[in-house]
Amino acid sequence: MADTDARDLGRLLLCGGGIAVLVLMTSYLVRTSPPVRSTIRERLQSLARTHDATLRVQSLHPEGLTGMELRDVELRGRRAGIRVQLEADALEVHPSWWALLRGEVAPGRVVVQGGSSALTHLGSEASSSSSTNVGTFSPPEAPPGADSESAPAPPVRISLHDHEVRVAMPRRGFRTRPISLARLAFTFDRRSPLDELAPRGYGEWPDGTSFSIATQWSEAFEAYAITVEPTGRLDGETLVETTRAAPNRWQRGLRGMSLFGVTACPGCRERRLCLQCLHLSPPNDYELQTSRVCAQIAWDTVTLELDEARALRDGDVLPHRLKQLTFSARRSGVRADLQAELESSNRGEASIRARWRARNRLDIDLEARQLHLDDLWPFLGLQSQLQRGVLNGDLQLAYEHDLELASLDTNVTYHDAQFQHDFIGDEPLAVGPAHLQTDALVDVGARALSLSEMTLTLADAAPVELSGFIVDAEPGWSFEARVGTRDVRAPRLLDVLPHSLTRPALGARLEGQFDASLTARGHTAFPESLQMDVDVQGDVDVLRDSPRSNVFGLALAGPPPPGVPTRPLDIPLRQWVELDRLPDHVPRAIIGAEDSRFYKHPGFNWRGLRNAMAHNLEVDRLERGGSTITQQLAKNLFLTRERT
Repeated sequence: MADTDARDLGRLLLCGGGIAVLVLMTSYLVRTSPPVRSTIRERLQSLARTHDATLRVQSLHPEGLTGMELRDVELRGRRAGIRVQLEADALEVHPSWWALLRGEVAPGRVVVQGGSSALTHLGSEASSSSSTNVGTFSPPEAPPGADSESAPAPPVRISLHDHEVRVAMPRRGFRTRPISLARLAFTFDRRSPLDELAPRGYGEWPDGTSFSIATQWSEAFEAYAITVEPTGRLDGETLVETTRAAPNRWQRGLRGMSLFGVTACPGCRERRLCLQCLHLSPPNDYELQTSRVCAQIAWDTVTLELDEARALRDGDVLPHRLKQLTFSARRSGVRADLQAELESSNRGEASIRARWRARNRLDIDLEARQLHLDDLWPFLGLQSQLQRGVLNGDLQLAYEHDLELASLDTNVTYHDAQFQHDFIGDEPLAVGPAHLQTDALVDVGARALSLSEMTLTLADAAPVELSGFIVDAEPGWSFEARVGTRDVRAPRLLDVLPHSLTRPALGARLEGQFDASLTARGHTAFPESLQMDVDVQGDVDVLRDSPRSNVFGLALAGPPPPGVPTRPLDIPLRQWVELDRLPDHVPRAIIGAEDSRFYKHPGFNWRGLRNAMAHNLEVDRLERGGSTITQQLAKNLFLTRERT
């Protein structure tokens, strides 16, 4: 009985094998017949047309049990603002078994051998004109009588072998160099391709650095994520090439980018993209290094998150770290928000907030807390003028794009400030605590600045109030400036002013207070239009001279004694002449030439100062000073002959 069963089983297997061989032979013969090959060619071309693509094939040959091999293939199409051009030495197409069971012919597996692909981004206009959203593919229209919902097209498994890929953005003026894909496999689902791609493979960047592509579960994303990990740092200089003779700043910045890895989560509810160890070297002296930066893309919003970043300039690292940076923007461009923290363990911190609304308004808020600027000034290239200082307070900037108006409000305190400028002198100015409140408006279109209020307070001295405007009034500028202060205590003012300015008076003892105001208006192209109104009132007494000077010694008979500054008066005794021995016309001639109103002004000739300023505006340089004999004597005694 057992032998009979064995013989029956053998006959059955032999019969089944014969049937299988017959089916394979029939399948091969059918696929080699010209009518069938023509039908398959037309079916593939029709399938391409449903995706707005064109397909050209040089020849078709049977491949495997049910597949066909297409040789010298060219495929061109456009989807979601991206133009795809594929050229392959050979393309194997194997039908889907599930589709065959339903009596349909549809590709189930596609293998691309050799060749190259080019993906060209056509820009926002082409993308917006397409009815397909970025990252999703609408299924082609179903034939009459077919139920597309009940019979969805099966996913297609695509493999690329020894294939080169290039990506181009003509509007940005750059493209990538060819990226070699030794092996790349992914699943394409026309209804939801990004969620089902799951690519795996490996290849080489243009510089020969190898990389791998993997899809695995991410605990951070709680979804499957795609990772691209090069064996070394990926340098944008070797990946990107420009298509213009003179690359713009954006292109040069992209070429200065490098990173160690990319993680993408197209299957997340909000798609995410993270770059590891990003290094940016823009076309200047600055660099930016980050541990990780992630972008989160929703259907209408893009959010950028940065864990931590370090900034460098000429190789020097800024001690402050940029942390907790979040940038969120609507794709429509109607809103964008930015928040960031600038932190250092012992150099202070700052909060930055920026908002863009309705395409035309930008608001920037800066809150500084013991922020040391002596590290920031060199980083910004301003160390030659601004050398150090500690900042506290708020700064608010608002810009109306449509009106081209910008407003600036400040309420800041600056400690331990030090400034340096050749116009002031050779020595730096060290300023104590200074409080600044500003309310300014800038009309960018009209090229005008209006300073409605500016108050500067040094320590606890009386505040100085400034206001005015300057506006472009061709062929020059029309301006008005007002400066005023009240109840200034002279002893306190001597203490709070920079010592480099008050050194000749250090140690002097003053008493009293005064008020001062200055108004200047005019037009730079018409110096004679300059008007100046100066008013100084009060009473200040010098109770004791500075040890550096002995002004009363000048009233003695004969040459100045040793305690009096004699640098400009350093003349031999034999050349000394008493004033009483001079003829009357000599002092009168000197007064007439140097200070004709000597007996009519209180030491300052405001009319002379105005005339000197008008002349300097006309010749566009500091040529006249407008000083009185009193001012010249003070300068010769206490200062230098430098004009600052």
